[in-house]
Formats: sequence, structure tokens, C-alpha cells
Amino acid sequence: MDMDPALKWGEVSGQHKTRAQSDRTGIGMEPMTIFLSHSSVDKRFAVKLAQRLGRFRQLRIWIDQPEIKPGDSLTEIIGRALDSIDAICVIRSPDAAVSERVAKEVRQARRRYAKLRNIG
Repeated sequence: MDMDPALKWGEVSGQHKTRAQSDRTGIGMEPMTIFLSHSSVDKRFAVKLAQRLGRFRQLRIWIDQPEIKPGDSLTEIIGRALDSIDAICVIRSPDAAVSERVAKEVRQARRRYAKLRNIG
């Protein structure tokens, strides 16, 4: 599976069924993709959380990485990620509360959710 080097995913293994194909136990379910939104000050905590959550085979964790190359558009990379997630997890802290980037990520996730609700 080719992934953008700026993305870091939790551990994912094997082929997975879609949610509709899975039984009520969730066994064989397609992993849920979760975007971790955090302030840059909380990066260390966010990385540790992503590593721990990544141990669950039912979860794929998206977190931005410092290896983003010069010239890459962080806004575009994050925008693409937010357009493909199942859920957003906001790491709430005093720094996140005043972070414009965190607020923008939450707004974009809400717009996507509203758009999906109108389709269904």
C-alpha cells in the first residue's frame, strides 16, 4: 500500500471486509481511520497516543509528521486526510484551544460530516 511519506498510520494488517460485510462482533471489520488533531506543543503526547492506538487492528491513526518536505503544502496534505477519515480525535489542551490550525481541522471535519449526512 503506497502512502504519502508525510502520513503515519497505526498498525494495519491483512485484508479487511467493509463495515457492511462485517458481523456484529466487528471481527474482520475494515479499520476505522482516525485523525489526531493537536497543537504543535502537544506533538510528543500526540505521537505517543498514536502509537498506542495504532496497536489496535481495528484502527488506523493519521498524524502529521515532521518529515513533511519543504514546499509540501501542510494545508493540502491535512485537507486530503480529513476528506478520507471516519472520525477526528481532538487532543484538548490549553494550547489546542487557541490553535487556529486545530480549529480549522475541526471546521473541515464538521463540513465533511454535514456533507455526508446530506447524501445519506
